[in-house]
Amino acid sequence: MPLSKTRKDHDNSYDPTILGGAWLSSDPGPTTVRYGGNTACVSVELGHGTLLVLDAGTGIRPLGEHVAAKDTDIFVLLSHAHMDHFDIPTLRLLENARTSVVTASRTSDLLRPRRYREVRELAWGERTRVGAAELRAIEVNHWGARMRTDTYRGYNGYLIDVGRYRILFAGDTAITPAFRAVRAARPVLKCV
Repeated sequence: MPLSKTRKDHDNSYDPTILGGAWLSSDPGPTTVRYGGNTACVSVELGHGTLLVLDAGTGIRPLGEHVAAKDTDIFVLLSHAHMDHFDIPTLRLLENARTSVVTASRTSDLLRPRRYREVRELAWGERTRVGAAELRAIEVNHWGARMRTDTYRGYNGYLIDVGRYRILFAGDTAITPAFRAVRAARPVLKCV
């Protein structure tokens, strides 16, 4: 169910439609017995046929199947490399010239970059644009290792500015003083 309606505002940009957990599904079976099967994903429609997907866990396989054949620009934001947020089989369903991926530093080696339009890594404080949105990677209180030995991997939350809205996508995090700076800079209207 949408949390906000998409509409044109005074500067001809679109306000986002946040589909809270629309692609959250229980996905039991042989492929999810060991990891996940009930992981969250939030999709944000940015207007003009652009979809922003926040994390890609095992529970979003229906999203990959749903949008794979559509004429939609897809931007996937990956907060960290844990398997319940970075499901490689799901991401492979989205490999095409209309899908771009923004991921935490030192995690793009897990992807097949040439099969996407673009793969970008962001470290804390770095910014990029995706469609009508501006993204900034922020520090969160978590870790990024996919396996015990790859502790070098980055992990991010993201501030997403689109139209008059600011969305905080924190991924997995505990409370952190870094959120004070986010709140002080500009009000956050939606938290995910």
